[in-house]
Amino acid sequence: MRRGISVFSATADNWPADADFRTMRDLDQRARDRGWDQAWWEVSRALPPEDKAALEWAVGIDSSEAWQYLVPLSSGTIALQLGCGGGPLSCNLATKVGRVYSVDPSPERLQLLRRRAEQRGMHNLTYVQAGDALPLPFPNQFFDLVNVGEALRLIPCLIAGNPRRVQRELLKEIHRVLKPSGMVYAGVENRFALKFLLGQSQEGCNLRYLTLLPRPLARLYSLLARGRPYRTYTYSAAGIEQLFRQAGFATVQTVLLYPNHRTFDRILSPHDAVQLDSLYRSGSVWKKYGKRLLARIGGLSWIAPAFGLVASPELGGHHFLKQIVSRVGCSQQAGYEIAETSLRDYGGCVVFLKNRGTPNRGAILKLGLDEGGGDALARARRNTAQMSESFKRGAPPLPRILENGNSQGHAYLLEERLAGCNGWEMIARGWPPRRLADIVWDFLDQWMRDTQSSVFLSETDFLRWVPYQSDIWCRLAGPQTARTVGELVEEFGAYMVDRKRIVVASHGDLSLGNVLFHETTGTIAGIIDWDSADTNGLPLVDAIYLSQYRYEPAFDLGFPDAFAEAHSSSALAQVLQNVSTCPGHPRLAHTQSEYGYDTHRDAFMALFLIFLKRHRSNSLALRKQTRKWVDAFRLLVAAG
Repeated sequence: MRRGISVFSATADNWPADADFRTMRDLDQRARDRGWDQAWWEVSRALPPEDKAALEWAVGIDSSEAWQYLVPLSSGTIALQLGCGGGPLSCNLATKVGRVYSVDPSPERLQLLRRRAEQRGMHNLTYVQAGDALPLPFPNQFFDLVNVGEALRLIPCLIAGNPRRVQRELLKEIHRVLKPSGMVYAGVENRFALKFLLGQSQEGCNLRYLTLLPRPLARLYSLLARGRPYRTYTYSAAGIEQLFRQAGFATVQTVLLYPNHRTFDRILSPHDAVQLDSLYRSGSVWKKYGKRLLARIGGLSWIAPAFGLVASPELGGHHFLKQIVSRVGCSQQAGYEIAETSLRDYGGCVVFLKNRGTPNRGAILKLGLDEGGGDALARARRNTAQMSESFKRGAPPLPRILENGNSQGHAYLLEERLAGCNGWEMIARGWPPRRLADIVWDFLDQWMRDTQSSVFLSETDFLRWVPYQSDIWCRLAGPQTARTVGELVEEFGAYMVDRKRIVVASHGDLSLGNVLFHETTGTIAGIIDWDSADTNGLPLVDAIYLSQYRYEPAFDLGFPDAFAEAHSSSALAQVLQNVSTCPGHPRLAHTQSEYGYDTHRDAFMALFLIFLKRHRSNSLALRKQTRKWVDAFRLLVAAG
């Protein structure tokens, strides 16, 4: 035991090679003196983009929660995280399970993880320095869950021998320490991914087409080009499944991950040709025909970016998504199958279900992984009931809630899947975006007139609008940013509270993606995703969402991408300034003046509400965008 870390490794102290040594030492020193959140913001803000990216990868400021939708989680789960690094997955997992054992060969990374976790009040982590030798230092059948992380790809670099044999021995060790009903998750790159076929090199190799070659040729190619052999093996779907089965796993299930195995936001079935077809956009004629041929023979999954594998020592086990789909299928007496799984920025995911027996009886299963995602589902259930009452006869339908509950640590909501195509699908079919936006504007104008009322805004009403919780922002975005955002909330509160205002029923996220259209007529067939709705909402919120389809490209208001592309605070301030002056958009200008929200500060307030609502549960979005937003608002306030 050394500084609270169990040592089973002879590896010397080292920092990751892809991050600057002095930067890492500086981060470690500041974290010890000032706390992890403050240290991260101080160090990262001073770095150029390429160095900041290297630091993010080395320390692990960013991690995807998406893989956790494939495994059952509970307060009694004992989990193992291999190759934990700076600890993004370990810290995230520690909030959802009973205990996490974090393993890494580097004592510095473990020490940084320990400080990071303890400063955030996480005391259910055990730190183990190991991983550069086998066997693993754990008893038989000890863990309920193992996340392999990058260990499967990188362990041949630490242990001598044939790389495939070393990887198989690691999987055998994982099989040994897993309980019979336990599960292991591994996210891996596809050896034959389209990016490799097009000449992109594998991370850490910098050699084009290396993964495509037979292993002996790849080894020779690497020796001649780099002076060292190729050891970071990746596999095809069949190859990685075979590796797991050779290690003794009785059940191995594979899904496709998009756009990559680390921060994916879509989980697809390898056998769903329709969804796979949507991933690969074809420009030239030969590419279209090539894609069509691959789709016909089931080959689109061969060039997928990455795979996610869930394996178990027992036969018949299913990953969590299949378990819960089977459960709701039984309760609804429907033969549901997963068509697509898509991640959402509220802290949850959406699973699109098709029905084997009756195709027109599809459904949408929404899952909340954490407290924030569960709150979003509760709001969606409540708001759908309330908003349906605000619609007059003849208005577009809202989806019916079929079932809701909690399963193995995940809140879920099952709602009917309305017929129709969303706005993005209509645009892909040739419909002009402006025409679709105008159709929704006509509906929005009538809906706001029908539901408007004049209220005297109390502080309680204002705080219901503004989903700002200082403790959450402090934990996710850092104390300095949290304080600054709090000051902005107070400033807007002083402007809004104790004043008479016109309020309307508001969807809160009325983009074309949440509006369903009849494919032939273009009329509205339904409106979905009501978790951000409010019966006493700000008129400008929905109006600004729709206004993005009438601006010039330089002032596109797509969320969050367009704002993220404003690389400086001053550039973002200019975008917001143009939004508030409504260039070339008379309907937004009319909405502002008709409801008495026609000052710059009103527009900024609406945009700020949108930003807070969209990112209250998304730590990655908070970290990447909050500082820029805060600085931009300060510039705007200073300018009057």
